[in-house]
Amino acid sequence: MLAHAEKGAEQEQVKTMVKRLTDEHRELETLWKRIESGLKKVAKGRFDEVDTEEVQRLVTQYLAHAEFEEQAFLPLSSTILGRNANHMAALGLSLHMRHSHEPVSTYL
Repeated sequence: MLAHAEKGAEQEQVKTMVKRLTDEHRELETLWKRIESGLKKVAKGRFDEVDTEEVQRLVTQYLAHAEFEEQAFLPLSSTILGRNANHMAALGLSLHMRHSHEPVSTYL
């Protein structure tokens, strides 16, 4: 997105959003690492092994992060990438491949 944003205010807005999202991703990953082993124990029936406050913190932060992505970042992405149909097609393919569970060939 950054490469295709208009120079000036739009590009600065994208930079700010990307930094925020990156920082949030790192924080969510850190939270996940802290609770992962406890959740694995819960899956085995050991409910006393999970820090419920940390789980709630992860859930709250994830929901806020997802809302920001959906309400602010994705609409701006659509506007910026929508200026070129090839960019939108590439984004659509990239999103599809991220969520596909089928193996994807490395060549066409």
